[in-house]
Amino acid sequence: PAADPARETITLANTTGGPVGLGGYALWDQNPRPLNDGEIGPEWVDTPDFVFPRDASIPASGTLLVRSGARPASEPPSDTVLYTGKDPIFEDGDRMELAGLNKAPVACRRAPGLEPCPVSVDKTLPTQPLGVSARAKADTVDVAWGLPLSSGGTPITGYTATAFDVPLGGAPVSSCSTDASARACTMPAQPGKAHYIEVVARNAVGTSAPSAPRQLATPRTVPSAPGSVQAASFPGAAHVTWGESAANGAAITAYTAAAYTAETGGDPVATCTTAGDGRACTLTGLSESVDHFVEVTATNRLGTGAPSSPRMKADAQGAPAAVSTYSKRRVTVRWDDPGAAAPWITGYSARIYTKAKGGKKLGACTAGPDKTKCRTGKLKKRKKYYIKLTTNTSVGRFTLAKRIKTGPPRKASAPRVATATRTDRAALVSWTPPSFTGYLPLKRYNVRIYKTAKSKKIQAKCYAAASRDACTTTVPKERKYYAAVRVKNAKGWSKWSKRVRLAVG
Repeated sequence: PAADPARETITLANTTGGPVGLGGYALWDQNPRPLNDGEIGPEWVDTPDFVFPRDASIPASGTLLVRSGARPASEPPSDTVLYTGKDPIFEDGDRMELAGLNKAPVACRRAPGLEPCPVSVDKTLPTQPLGVSARAKADTVDVAWGLPLSSGGTPITGYTATAFDVPLGGAPVSSCSTDASARACTMPAQPGKAHYIEVVARNAVGTSAPSAPRQLATPRTVPSAPGSVQAASFPGAAHVTWGESAANGAAITAYTAAAYTAETGGDPVATCTTAGDGRACTLTGLSESVDHFVEVTATNRLGTGAPSSPRMKADAQGAPAAVSTYSKRRVTVRWDDPGAAAPWITGYSARIYTKAKGGKKLGACTAGPDKTKCRTGKLKKRKKYYIKLTTNTSVGRFTLAKRIKTGPPRKASAPRVATATRTDRAALVSWTPPSFTGYLPLKRYNVRIYKTAKSKKIQAKCYAAASRDACTTTVPKERKYYAAVRVKNAKGWSKWSKRVRLAVG
C-alpha cells in the first residue's frame, strides 16, 4: 500500500461488501530488496509487526488505519485507528503482508539468477522431541528430552511426558508437563512396575507426534511388608508362615522372622531366615514361660522393607480337636483340617485305650499331613473306648491333653434351651449342645413351640443345622408360649429338652 510519510500509516479498505473480522490476523513487514544488491532477501521477521485484537474488524465499505508508534495521549481511542506501538519505516515500494496467524515469513538465501524465495508457508505441528531419556527412582521417574528438529514455524509452547504400561498402545499410567523453557520433568511412578515413556511437543497449531521408541523405566525400592503372618508355638519353638511381599522391582533375596517378648518395641529373642522366596521357618530357643510375638521382613538388593504389623502372637499348639465314630468294631477318628496355614505338620496318629488315663492299648491308626481321619482295625467289643490323638510336627509331637471317649453309636443326650423370647408374632430360641453326642456327629436341631408346659398341640416349629445354636419361627399372637429342643444324629432324634416359657422381648 501507499505510505503516508506524515503519519506513517497503512490504510486497510474493506471492499468485500460486508464486515471483515481481523481477530487472528497480523501484519508482517516483508521489506523486499533488489536482486543485484548481494544481500539476503526477503528479510525474515520472527514476529509480526502487529497482531490485531480479537474483536478488531473493518465494517462494510470501511477502512482501518494502522499507524506506527504509540497512540498520542491527546488522541482518544478509536475502533478505526490502531497503533502498532513499534517504529517501522514506511517507504514507497515497501510491502506489508496481512495474513492469518497460521502464516509466517520464510527465511532463505537468494542469489542473482535463482528463483525467488517463497514469501510464506503454512505453520505446522512441531516434530517429535529427540533424545528422550528416563531415569527411575524409588517411586518417581525423571524424564529429559532434546529440542524437536522443527518447531513447525511457530514457537514451542510446552511439552508433556507420558508413561504407559506396555511398549506399544496401552493405557497412560502417569504423566508430567512443562512450559517451553524446560526440557525435563518428574512424574510419580509405582515401584516394581514397568513404565514406558514418550514425550510430545506443543505449539499454537497443536501437539506433535510422540517420541519413539518409548523409553523403559522401572522404579525399584525395598520390598513391602509381608502379610498373612501366622505363628504356632510349641515348647521351646515357634513355627512361622507368611504371605508373599511385593518385590518392588528387585527380586526378594531373603525373608526373616523375629520373635519378641512384647507386642511393640524391644529386641528380638530369636530369628530365623529363609533364602529366596521361602515363606516358612522355625524359631528355636524360646522360653516356655512367656508369650512370644512375631514379625517378618523381606529383603532385596536395595535393602530390607518394613516389618509385618501388628506382631502376631505365637499361639500354643497341640493336637487338633477331634471326634470319632464306631462301626463294625472299628473306630474312625476325625479332626479339623488346619489347611495351608500349618505346613509344619508331618502327620497324625491315634491310639485306642480301655481307660481315660492309663489302661490297655487296644489298637491304633495313622494318617499323613494332608488327611483329616484315620480308621483302626477291628477291636474287641466294648461299651467304651478312649482315643489318644497326637499331631506330629517338624519340632516335636503334641498330644491332645484329654483322651476322646467313644464306643458303639447311640442317640445323643437332649440339648438344653438357653434363651426363648418372642416379639409380636416372632419367636427366637437358642440352645446349648448335648453333653453326649452318642459317639456320632450331630446332624440337626428341631425346636417346637407349645401353648402350655404340657400341651401336645404344636403351635410352631423350626430346624437348624448342627453348626447353629438358634432358630426363629412365627407364632400366633398369644400371651404365653413354651419351647423345647432336640437334636439328631445317625441313630435318630434325642429326647426333648425341658420346656421353657418364652419371655416377651
